[in-house]
Amino acid sequence: IFVDSLTELASKVNISESGYPILLDSDFNVLVHKDKSFMPSVDKDQNEVIFNFAKIKSGVLKDATVKFSKEVSGMYKGKDYDGKERYFAYSTVSSSKWILAYAIDERSFVKPLRLLIYTYVIIIALSVAVEIVMLSLLLSKIFKPIKNIKDAAENMSNGILDFDAVYKYNDELGALYQSMTNSNRTIKSYIDNIDGTLEKMSAGDFTVNVT
Repeated sequence: IFVDSLTELASKVNISESGYPILLDSDFNVLVHKDKSFMPSVDKDQNEVIFNFAKIKSGVLKDATVKFSKEVSGMYKGKDYDGKERYFAYSTVSSSKWILAYAIDERSFVKPLRLLIYTYVIIIALSVAVEIVMLSLLLSKIFKPIKNIKDAAENMSNGILDFDAVYKYNDELGALYQSMTNSNRTIKSYIDNIDGTLEKMSAGDFTVNVT
């Protein structure tokens, strides 16, 4: 879901009729591209097929990849996968090191200077938007289990013991979840034992032991 949302966001970028968006992961593997054949897919044997930006068309984009890796953002002019000269405006998403770029034909690029400024501003803005999406998803992942722990603690304080605190990851929060679940089951077992003992005693059976 996370990757799909980011690739969908990048694929909708439309600055110029002759341009197209590019999204690369931190290893410069293509996630979004004008040529769909470069995007991730699955072959007939169900193996994932990915294309590295630097290796497309026998490395025609290798220099562009080196440029992307050295600078957080900027402009690059060079040959594209189809042999045409294009300008690439690019920016790095700091939290994931993904590259968001936009390729524009040289003849379209040199017409208005405003297009250069507009393209650069849009790329920077989109990289910030991607950053916000990633941050919000990260915060959601962090705070949701904490809220569940709070709810479980409130249930226990209110005497509601018919629940298990479920958390699927084996980390510090997972250990806390398991500790709460074990405590909850122990307390419930004590209460059930006491209830059963009191019931027998009320029936006149005083031979029972409280354990």
